[in-house]
Amino acid sequence: MPSILDVADEVVATVTAQFAAVTTCTRKYRPNLTLEQMDPATITATVVPKDKNRSILTASTSQRDMEIDLAIQKKLITENDLSESDPLTKLLESIEDYFWLRKLPSTGATCVKAKYQPIFSQEMMQTQNSFTGVLTLTFRFIG
Repeated sequence: MPSILDVADEVVATVTAQFAAVTTCTRKYRPNLTLEQMDPATITATVVPKDKNRSILTASTSQRDMEIDLAIQKKLITENDLSESDPLTKLLESIEDYFWLRKLPSTGATCVKAKYQPIFSQEMMQTQNSFTGVLTLTFRFIG
């Protein structure tokens, strides 16, 4: 059975391969970019293993649900500019659409739930003029 780290690593590989707009995608334990580390010309994705639940389905079968946070971060050039923020929100939605009900080939885990928390951080936008959006993907493995 795949570990949560296996699933997170496969999400990193998939985002890197499928989304050219994302400049860098890495796995970390928290998306901790500072404003000084952000560049208005780059979009950074950080994949964070978040939560794991295991339950019994039958005497010999269990279900594992693994939550993976995917954060998109970018320093904004202009404050409160929809032309900068809207494409980042659409990128998060495109990533959600790509993974939704998709079975990851290496781990066999299937994305069964997606939620935004928040779709973007108002605090980061107000205090650091940066976009930080978080998409939580839940992958299920039955075996």
